[in-house]
Amino acid sequence: MGAIFKYFLKYGHQTIELPVGARILSVVAQRENSVAFYALVDPSQPSKEIHEFVATETGYNSEAIDRMKFIGTVSVENNSLFFHVFHRLTASNSKADMAFEDQVTVH
Repeated sequence: MGAIFKYFLKYGHQTIELPVGARILSVVAQRENSVAFYALVDPSQPSKEIHEFVATETGYNSEAIDRMKFIGTVSVENNSLFFHVFHRLTASNSKADMAFEDQVTVH
């Protein structure tokens, strides 16, 4: 069974452990100054994967984001600051990803 979970991000670079097969859905501004993403996960999946995220301001220059997928841009602090969020799975298990996608149902 699949469920949508919310995870908060720090500004800058971080890694987050998610269940195998997790799919990143979107990124949003939460409250006044927080950034979060939603992911479709299987909460009963005991195995985990490490996901890498970068939340960066406009003008940030890094080779790291060249290897990542862009998720979205969010504004915080009353639209005075914008963060661009990038993601990549650090160790992919494509068979687990495909199996998860085939069995997911969302309520």
